[in-house]
Amino acid sequence: MSVTDTASNLLSDRIDDVTRRVLDLLRELGGEPDDGIQSSSLLIDDLGMDSLDVVELSITLEEEFNLTIPDSDLIDNANTTVGDVIAYIVKRLLEAKES
Repeated sequence: MSVTDTASNLLSDRIDDVTRRVLDLLRELGGEPDDGIQSSSLLIDDLGMDSLDVVELSITLEEEFNLTIPDSDLIDNANTTVGDVIAYIVKRLLEAKES
């Protein structure tokens, strides 16, 4: 296995882990059933979250992933999807690892 393949597998595993953890947190916060949350689900329109729910999600994500998330990164966009949250967390974790 090449270094590129190994790196790709590690990244894929990390994305899968973040996805699972974010979905678990959303289920806990919103009580959505397993099949009710998709990567394309909008936090506000599809999952019924309000701005306070998004703040709670942001705080929970900070604690879960040991990150600081500016409120504006998740709250200011009504079109934020579950996939956007997952991609954001993965990006921030990779940035933290590089520094």
